[in-house]
Amino acid sequence: MQRRDFSESKVNDTVCGHRLVELEHQGAHGAIWRAVDLRSDRQAIIKIVDRVDPCTLQAWASLSTFTIREFVEVQTYTTLGHSAAIVMEHLQGQTLGRLLQMRGRLPWSEARRIGVSLVQALATVHQSQSALGVIDANQIALRSTSVPLEPVLLAARCQHPTFTPEQARADVLGLIKLVAQLCDDGVKDFRKTDNFGRVMQAQTLIEELPDPTDAANQLTQLWLHNRRRRITNDDPRVSLNNANLNTELRAWVDCVGDQTQSHPPEALWKQLGIDAQALTGDVWQLTTPLLGEPKEALTQMVAAVNRWQRENKGIPSNIHIRLR
Repeated sequence: MQRRDFSESKVNDTVCGHRLVELEHQGAHGAIWRAVDLRSDRQAIIKIVDRVDPCTLQAWASLSTFTIREFVEVQTYTTLGHSAAIVMEHLQGQTLGRLLQMRGRLPWSEARRIGVSLVQALATVHQSQSALGVIDANQIALRSTSVPLEPVLLAARCQHPTFTPEQARADVLGLIKLVAQLCDDGVKDFRKTDNFGRVMQAQTLIEELPDPTDAANQLTQLWLHNRRRRITNDDPRVSLNNANLNTELRAWVDCVGDQTQSHPPEALWKQLGIDAQALTGDVWQLTTPLLGEPKEALTQMVAAVNRWQRENKGIPSNIHIRLR
């Protein structure tokens, strides 16, 4: 009997010139199958979406043109009724999620390298006016499990919501949180002080992006907006203190306060091992080597900012803090 759509597929059915061999995952909106090419006997992965939408088809069309190693190869896709199927290369390596189950957390250097690769891949997706939605470790494959790990974004397995600048920034935020979790499998809430250091480090990966206009570098403004709304009910005069700074500070952080012209004395920062450089207006760039745990450097910065606030009765309009 002829199928009305791909959602009725079963083992040994033919989809896009491939024979379905094994159902790997069944979700609420579709399924992932392992399949074999009828002509070459090469293995492939087929994702079936029960009810496809234009955003997903647009994303698949873009993914089929990508040739960089950070993306799984998309071979073809088609629709049947309300459903659709996309054929991807089958990678022999395991997923990043499986690796974490076996090994636990990764060294920061390795997690950061993975993050840089994936953020650059994500920028490619956004340039095609597509979005990914939720990104988790099971949507990232590894070409091998030996160091250095080569991550491959299984982008076709993602949700593909409507592309907007806000969604693009949400994609980047999700990826940054994921990178933090690679280092610490106990990270559940990235705003908790105990987990803050790892998330702060994960933020530094956005500095590696080649294009400063990329959606990833717009994340600062989104975070600043959320910070104002959560802490001050949209009052831009944000008070700096240990409680909110420890939960909100990141690699690049804008702290908006009253428009005072006061600046911190450079000697104060130097005493704390922090290099302070005046840029333009009220903007300062602070740098510190991460010789110990990140929280130690952050604690010093918080203390310095609090002391500065007490001495100068206010804070400048912008403080840009970069940790290295």
